[in-house]
Amino acid sequence: MHPAGSLRIAVALLAIVSVHAEPASDALDKFTRQLQAACAAQPSDDGYRRDTISQFKARFEALGLALKRGELNQAREILQNLNGAGLPPELQDAWQSLADALAAQIIQLQQQAAISWKKAVDEAATKTRDVCIAAKTSSDLDGITLEVAALQNKHRQMNNLLVDRANRKLEGITRFLDQWSRFLDFRAAGSITAANNLLRNLRAENDPPIISQKDLERAFIEQLPSPWTTADVPRIAFRDVKNVADLPPAVEKMNELLSNPAIYEAGFFLSDPRDILALVTADQQVKEGNFAAAEEALSDLDRSEVYQTCRRWLQPIRTAIRQRLTAGELQQITGAKPRSDESSNTMLRRVLDGLQAGGEYTKMSDLVTEISMLPATTLYGKVDYPWSPGDATALLAYANASKLEQAGDALAAVNEYRRVITSAQGGKYAPTAEAQKAIERLKKSHPEAFADIDGVVLDELRQIRQELDQALRLQIQQQRMTQQRLFPGNMR
Repeated sequence: MHPAGSLRIAVALLAIVSVHAEPASDALDKFTRQLQAACAAQPSDDGYRRDTISQFKARFEALGLALKRGELNQAREILQNLNGAGLPPELQDAWQSLADALAAQIIQLQQQAAISWKKAVDEAATKTRDVCIAAKTSSDLDGITLEVAALQNKHRQMNNLLVDRANRKLEGITRFLDQWSRFLDFRAAGSITAANNLLRNLRAENDPPIISQKDLERAFIEQLPSPWTTADVPRIAFRDVKNVADLPPAVEKMNELLSNPAIYEAGFFLSDPRDILALVTADQQVKEGNFAAAEEALSDLDRSEVYQTCRRWLQPIRTAIRQRLTAGELQQITGAKPRSDESSNTMLRRVLDGLQAGGEYTKMSDLVTEISMLPATTLYGKVDYPWSPGDATALLAYANASKLEQAGDALAAVNEYRRVITSAQGGKYAPTAEAQKAIERLKKSHPEAFADIDGVVLDELRQIRQELDQALRLQIQQQRMTQQRLFPGNMR
């Protein structure tokens, strides 16, 4: 046979195989006609020709049918057993080319089948999760159970790592559906202990993880613990709380749980859960821009015993409100808004840098003083202020010195300017250079202010003592405020 003829036969058969059309009749017919022509020229009887043609035609038909059904292992086995030993010599090269092309195509089809198989199993796992979470009764699982069973029936064994992984996942889906169906039956029958025990087993054996651990936790049925512990009530009441909108129904749930006689029998007591709704109030006040009212609501919350008991579950919501409140307060004080890529602290630095560049130290002092009066503990989500304590003291002293100089009180102004210089340690916003220039200016314009050096020194020492006393009192006051927030029941 001419080489071009064998190539046409191979291409025709491969095209049929690749699209899984009818049995490879056209390509096989062409090859059979070539085989008939070759056999007709052989010096053998008619029986030999008929047997040869019939044998190869039957095997080709079996090969095409296996490919159409997706039985790739069987197709590969047929092809391996189809050698060209019985073919006329002039067709053996053509057959070998065709067989090689078919073998390569079968391998490609097996790879594609493995990928499709794994994708189908992954989709089944996702659907199983969604159906199970939404199911109310075991009958709600019938549809997905039939789909998984059909997926199992369609599977054909392939020696492939990808398929092995998908196989194990499919087995896990089947086990999970069976266990979840039993859980729903137990729940419907009111067998709460059995249902929860089954969930505990699923939590330990959720491999592959069809449902997340968090979703499994949500499925647990509420039971009255015996004995009660301090964490039982908030754990049950607040386990599904994600935002402020979830708080009112959660508080109602807590009230319902607290009305159970088992609590009183265990001697368990919890103060009014409605205190927690201060978070709702604070959130609303922040939205309306009433920041002082929001601060008051958070302070009330911090003093609440019930909040301290439930803090583990509610702290993320409080932190989010605190951060929004701080951002709003800073915007209100500075008159600036954070850019899209800025945090509140970065915005604050930008404002201070701009004022410093313009030499507006009095405005900087007023801004720092006002912000410093906000609740200053980082425990509750406050920003890490970009100025140092020395910066704050130096800015205030500079603002005072400027006013005193304008009022004509040179001696007092000099003392304040000197305080700017002595206070500016480790900060970036203290106007040290400006204070030094002011002192040099006053030396020329008011030399009498520098005549009584001893008096100036004594006045400075007096002011330093006052500042130390004031700082110590402020430190003690802040420590007491922090302790009251953290341990309200221990303070007298």
